[in-house]
Parts: sequence; structure tokens; C-alpha cells
Amino acid sequence: MDILKTELKDLSFSVSTFYLNFKNDIEFSHRLYFALRGGFGYFLKKTVCIIHKKECNDCMLKNNCAYAYIFDTSPNDSDFILSNYRTIPHPYVVNNLEQINKKTVKFDLVLIGKAVSYHPYFILTYKNIGSAEGLYSNKFSIKKITSYKSLREYFKKKEHIVFRDEKIQKEPCVLKMDELDPIKQDIIKKITFLTPVRIKYSGKYVTNLEFHYLIRNLLRRISLLLYYHCGKKWTVDIKGIIEKSKKIKISKSELKFTEWERYSKRQRQKMRLGGIEGSIELKKCNELKFFTNLMATGSILNIGKQSAFGFGNYKVEYL
Repeated sequence: MDILKTELKDLSFSVSTFYLNFKNDIEFSHRLYFALRGGFGYFLKKTVCIIHKKECNDCMLKNNCAYAYIFDTSPNDSDFILSNYRTIPHPYVVNNLEQINKKTVKFDLVLIGKAVSYHPYFILTYKNIGSAEGLYSNKFSIKKITSYKSLREYFKKKEHIVFRDEKIQKEPCVLKMDELDPIKQDIIKKITFLTPVRIKYSGKYVTNLEFHYLIRNLLRRISLLLYYHCGKKWTVDIKGIIEKSKKIKISKSELKFTEWERYSKRQRQKMRLGGIEGSIELKKCNELKFFTNLMATGSILNIGKQSAFGFGNYKVEYL
């Protein structure tokens, strides 16, 4: 059985890379992840909201609002699939934040399903952030935005300009996971967590990992993204896949628990978010190949809680 050919082929998304030029030297730290995401929510609402209500839940425009869909994503009352969840995954991820030089940083923006059409809202909002207050009072401008025409180009980092000189030159290309076959057909050797991963198992955040914890979380996350943002219902044998994942054993674990601190404008308080970083190596077995495409998908969409913040970003190495 190939998970990719049965379900992942319906998962569509875009990846674009934003290059930001700051007025002053920037101090690079994990706090930039929170600033990029938290600041975005505040300025997006300021940009598009015409009613100016504090909460969106009872707003008559909620079902047709860019802010409500992108940032305050929640299920409709009629949604039966989410009986055990209060919210659904946001249709975007901020990933791979990197400092280019003292005044330039870049990051990847992943938009999933219907959210791809909202790409101009992200451009406008980050332009407004940069000109109004910047990040930590350091104003910035968008130097350029690039995108990828295929998953092959994404993994090879072959970029194409979609925004430059204050103008949208083209829309980012829509990518689909069926392009992954046969790009990723190797056996997984090692998984390295680049940002803290926050995974719950039996109601508690885990401080050590089993492979099936990752698979359970990915199946849940991807099934909800498919249903709510791509309009496709998950039909694979989830219990069977989880049982198969229990056969995968970890041969080496180098994990540690770390905490990141952020300030929430919405809650007006500091918050500490913890997760595990480091790497795990897997024992070689035939079953590993079954999970190659699923794990490659997670390396783009992240895994665990606070994925939109950039948490749960990982890379996979193959034999």
C-alpha cells in the first residue's frame, strides 16, 4: 500500500520564501519566529477587519473574512469530524527562518489548500508590519519573494521570483504531494528536529519519543488539513498504519527539552512554550519505506502543537 497514491496526492500547498531587509542590524534569535507570526495576526486583522470587534466568534462576516480563515481558524458548528477538538490547524506555516547577513533574514511561508489564494494578504500585511513598527522596533522592507514550480525544485532550492520592486510578478505555484513520487523513495535513517516539537500522547506532552508518536500526530494533522483546507476526507486505515508504525524502533536518541519564550499581544502576557529538540536514528527495516512519503510531507508542514509558529520543523536523512 502507498499512502501517497491514496491520500497525500490531494494535499495541495505553496511554498514561498520572503527576504526581509531591516533598517538596522538585527539580533537573530528564536523570538523572531513569534514576532513574524504574532505580529502578522495583529496587522492582518487591522488591515482587513471592517467591524473592529475584539472577538470573531459572533461576527456576521466570519465565514467570509480573510483574518478569521487564516489566523482565527475554527470549525463550523456543523462539523462532526472535530468533536474532540476546539480548533483546526491553521492553513499556513512559517518555517526555516535564517539570517543572511546583519540586516537581512529570510523565511519560508507554506500556504495549504484554499489558503494559497490568500498569498497577497500575507504580502500586504508584512509590508504594513515593516513600515509601521517592524520587528522589535526595527523597520524592514520586503526585498523579494521567491517560490518553487515543483517539489523537485523545492528540495533543490531552485527559486523563482514572484514579488520584487513592490510588485507581484506572479502567483506562487500550487504544489501537490503526488509530485513527491518518486523523489523520496529511500529508507529513513535519521530525523533531526530543527525547532522544538510539542507532541501529546495520552494527554501529556512527551519528553521522549517513539516513532509511532510522530505517525499518530502526522496522520491527525494531515487528515484535518485535507478535510478543512483541501476539501478531501481522510479514508485510509489509520489504526492499521499506527500499528505498522509501532514496529519501527529507535536505535539512537539525542533529544533534549528546551523552552522558548514569547509575548502574546492577544493575551498581553509572556508565555513559555517547551518542546524537544535534537535527533533520533531509526533501526533499518523494510517497514520504514512505507513511511518515507508521509515523513517527507511532515518535513514541509511541521508536526505537533504550535506548528504555525515554526515549532515541529524537522529534516529527514535517508540511507
